[in-house]
Amino acid sequence: MTPHYTLASLNSIEYERALLGMIMLAPDVLGVCQMLGFRPEDFSRSTHQTLYTDLLEMHGNGDQIDMIAVVERIGTEAVAQKTRKDGDRNYAEARGGLAYVSALPDNVPSTENPEHYINRLIDLSARRRAGNTIAALPELLADTTRPAREIIDEVERRVGEMAGSLNGAGVGAGATEWITGNQIGQASMDRLIKRRADRNAGVPRGLSWGVEALDRQVHPLLAGVVHIIAARPGMGKTSLMLQTILAAVRDGKHIAVYSLEMTADQLADKLLALQTGIPSSTILNATWTTQQWEDLQRAMQEQKTWSIYLDTGHRTIDAIQSKTARLRSWLASRGRTLALITIDYAQLIAVEGLPRSATEEVKLAAISKGLLAMAKGNNDPVPVLALAQLNRSCESRTDKRPMKSDLRGSGQFEQDAGVILFIYRHSEYHPEDLTEHGTAELIANKVRFGQPKTVTTTWSGSLQMFGGPIDPRPTVYTADDYNPRAH
Repeated sequence: MTPHYTLASLNSIEYERALLGMIMLAPDVLGVCQMLGFRPEDFSRSTHQTLYTDLLEMHGNGDQIDMIAVVERIGTEAVAQKTRKDGDRNYAEARGGLAYVSALPDNVPSTENPEHYINRLIDLSARRRAGNTIAALPELLADTTRPAREIIDEVERRVGEMAGSLNGAGVGAGATEWITGNQIGQASMDRLIKRRADRNAGVPRGLSWGVEALDRQVHPLLAGVVHIIAARPGMGKTSLMLQTILAAVRDGKHIAVYSLEMTADQLADKLLALQTGIPSSTILNATWTTQQWEDLQRAMQEQKTWSIYLDTGHRTIDAIQSKTARLRSWLASRGRTLALITIDYAQLIAVEGLPRSATEEVKLAAISKGLLAMAKGNNDPVPVLALAQLNRSCESRTDKRPMKSDLRGSGQFEQDAGVILFIYRHSEYHPEDLTEHGTAELIANKVRFGQPKTVTTTWSGSLQMFGGPIDPRPTVYTADDYNPRAH
């Protein structure tokens, strides 16, 4: 029969006393605690938490650690506290008392295997945290003032945090595990050998942007990195994102697409134009020819084979993170991995839990950090591609090429993003200048793993496509064309 446990029973006072005693007998045990990610709150008793914090402080200061030194420190500080008006008159009692502390080494059977005690206490601590999380859920679910979808997203977030705390240190305290020099060196060796083998085999370094010149002159999208495409409205942000999506799904990748601006039908129509080379206006107005209809049918059949997961409803960063985590878990259960996350666009994401007085910069900083957290994953990095709007500052300048300062929330985005890519099309501001017709500048303003660079490529307005064929030059009329006296 499975024993019944309560939260209060999820502890081991004997193990806690033994670990503290071990540290006094063999201070190197503190290093093992830190290596395994053990924290003060992994003790169930507050007196043990306080004493362990003292030991960490003594270790950090380079002080001698043994039973006599620890008891003497507590006694001296207790006397000093009692003489102060604002002092803690229960200083020694907050650590269990001098007699209790001095007896701790007597409870140590051996100092040979501290990992056993540390991991056991970490495990119990994780169970207590999980229990506290679960215990708080009924009250959350009973809150009828909030929509059910919002409540469920909050439940998933809390459970996700609980699960995340089980990864990393030991069996899973909240802290991450230390990585040793030996591990770093071996991982570097394995990584570089694989990178060279992939290069020799023609395996791409990352995911293609869908624009060959951008892949070659900057670099493909990299796992664990946030990539920002920023531009003024109408410059082609969504088009470039869709080219990236098309390249990924045609390579058999599984991708998540969050569209906060466009509907699923609108995105599908744009993808059909990219697939077939049929102008978007033809698809929108249903003016296709018989041959074009056959091409569209083939393209729609191709879409049915894609591993694309599109969401047009979730609007908060917590909800997006939660739904992405569920998708990754679902794919992993089937032996698959998520290869790309795209978001259109970042400034439309909402942030819950901020005070009403929170500034736009605070909100965008929370969004940026959320995007970075999704990119890093849980030891399973993935590229994140997010679109962003620019403010109007560039339009007031003579040179209208965007700069980082034009990006709303640029401080946090600049810090968190690995790539910031601006789009500039001269013809958008100067349609009469045909020398720049059909060209676009993809300005890689920040490239964390490379050099900033401007990539000049082609642009087709009818296909909404970079790097492909260009549209015929438009007819430009002069003032004389509208002057009857000129004819």
